[in-house]
Amino acid sequence: MKEHTQLITIILAVLLVTLACQSGGMLESGEENDARTYYESLNLETPEDAVQTFAKAFQREDFMTVYLVLDVEAQRLLRMENVQTFSWRHLIGEDADEGLMDDLDFREMFNTQMDSWYFFDQIMLYAAKEDDLLIDLRGVLDILRSKDSETRDGEQAVDVIADVDGVSGEVVFRMVTDRDSRWRVYLVSAPDEGVDSWPSTVLNESP
Repeated sequence: MKEHTQLITIILAVLLVTLACQSGGMLESGEENDARTYYESLNLETPEDAVQTFAKAFQREDFMTVYLVLDVEAQRLLRMENVQTFSWRHLIGEDADEGLMDDLDFREMFNTQMDSWYFFDQIMLYAAKEDDLLIDLRGVLDILRSKDSETRDGEQAVDVIADVDGVSGEVVFRMVTDRDSRWRVYLVSAPDEGVDSWPSTVLNESP
């Protein structure tokens, strides 16, 4: 049974990557693209490019790509605060969280200890279907401005401020660079929606 579940996971992963590669978020047609991997094909050249890539993935409910564009610290903390504790209330809405807790198929999937990106994708997809995302970024995004900022550790960052259809007030995407100088999402906040730090509340706290 476990081997069968793992095979299904691999097939789903291949399908997700194939669909994502055919969708937005990659370098625009006509631009040079020598990417060796799917991640390298994502347009993360500037903070604004990375936000657009992140938003387009959100819009098509491609949460695997959303996960890949998250900064490694955001990934680590969301695993610590959500996945490892089997509680998703910092990630999705309360009703969706309770639904997952009662979902025996999801519990079985959790016990197989699959990759974090797959958990994230399945959790977010479930919440999207239940229309209970903690912050719903599937609406059309319009970037307003960018400004210098910093992470909770005092590292340099850039805040990209945008309007997202369906979200009250401005949405802030705090962006940082990885080792390859590509931009990734450190946190998302939407104060008017009561969300100060997503995907982990720890990202906005003092270390």
